Amino acid sequence: MTCCQDYSRRTQSPMIKFVFLLLLSIPFFTLSQERVPGKESQERPSLVTFEAVSIFGPDSSKAYVNIHYRIPRSFFVFVKPSDPAAPKDEFVARGQLQVELFDEQDVSVAREIRSIALTRTSLPQIEERQGDIEGAIPFSLASGQLKIVFEVDDLESGRSFLDKQRSVKAQLVSHKSLDLSSPFLALIDSTQQYGIRYLAMNHGTNVLYGAAHGGVVCQVYCPQCDSALKIHWTLHGEVENRSQQVRDLNGTQFNLVGGLLDLTSREGSVTYEPKPFGSAWKILYVPVALELLEPGQYKLVLNVTDGKEQFKHEVSFRLIWPNRPISLIDWDIATDALRFIAKPEEIDKILSSSSESGMEAFRAYWKKHDPDTTNAYNEIMVEYYRRVDETIRQFSTIKEHDGYKTDRGRIYILDGPPTHVERSLLPGQPAREIWTYDNIKKQFVFTEKNKSGNYILTQSNTL
Repeated sequence: MTCCQDYSRRTQSPMIKFVFLLLLSIPFFTLSQERVPGKESQERPSLVTFEAVSIFGPDSSKAYVNIHYRIPRSFFVFVKPSDPAAPKDEFVARGQLQVELFDEQDVSVAREIRSIALTRTSLPQIEERQGDIEGAIPFSLASGQLKIVFEVDDLESGRSFLDKQRSVKAQLVSHKSLDLSSPFLALIDSTQQYGIRYLAMNHGTNVLYGAAHGGVVCQVYCPQCDSALKIHWTLHGEVENRSQQVRDLNGTQFNLVGGLLDLTSREGSVTYEPKPFGSAWKILYVPVALELLEPGQYKLVLNVTDGKEQFKHEVSFRLIWPNRPISLIDWDIATDALRFIAKPEEIDKILSSSSESGMEAFRAYWKKHDPDTTNAYNEIMVEYYRRVDETIRQFSTIKEHDGYKTDRGRIYILDGPPTHVERSLLPGQPAREIWTYDNIKKQFVFTEKNKSGNYILTQSNTL
């Protein structure tokens, strides 16, 4: 079979073919990715983030503030240890975290310093995702407005992160018929293995696009309001792309369990569990349809009433997409890269419209091919443009950002990364690459004939 005949057959139903091959080429990919608490479907931001949470504790004469933090391991530089007795394959990184709280008279009222020590058996690679360091620092202190000084230092490189701009109101319970602590963004996990747990999203005041279903959690002092408690929340957002429809959301559902929030893990995650402490104390969890939101700035207004008292809290957050494919940001590339799966009339509709209506047509195209309409995050679209990014990085030639237009780029986008690649660089002969796909039983041969770096598809075989 010639490459042209093969290409014609392969593109009879390009989008259907792409989705089918996508499932074959990504072993753990699923169209309905289960949103498991603590597991994001997106990569994490690369910056240090933290947030201060004021909660109620067992001693009503004290205020309790927990500092949640997330530090990327890539913030630190790994070096060979100076100790000659250290293993030959060991690399270490050393850092320090310092958090200090100041009252309104600028007097230090609380401080904690934590050492950070990391080890690994090899130096990090450029494209490696090293993950994050997560934790929480609890403070108990007098109530009042507090300024936060948060600092992270890498002791090897001298790199430093310092934030003095944030504050928190450390509050005491009022012992009224209804009192609420400040809510924070979290996931709820009610598996049989652990019982009920609350996992702080812990990206500062951000939420990741495509993250798990989540909501807000807070503590409630409510001696006699189990049946009378009512919740109503509203959410309004300004999305980044003004051509997208802004949709206000609201709801009344909530989950209420007895006890206080008990910080059970301080490294590796930020997890709370209910701790029994008298019948008046409750933990309130309000699910919010975060999975329906596009990147942008949002404000959540939470109204809680027990028939007598009413509390209103506002939670502002930004929904971010820190690792959005670059090709999806560049409008020209984003539309041109559709050439492999969209019909010419679909592309014409996108390109012939005004900027806003063209963008809406682009979104409508991908929405039509979204396998999971219960959330805004389109796994198929994201994977497609991640592959476009990779072809630009690997296969671009003389022209700028043209890797996705090449034959290797086209095959990579449609079929994914090959199982095996064989390269042939023999004297007097054109360079060749042979791509083998075990999952679809195909093999493609690319030849570089003019030493331009552009490999042409010269043969395709069914194995």
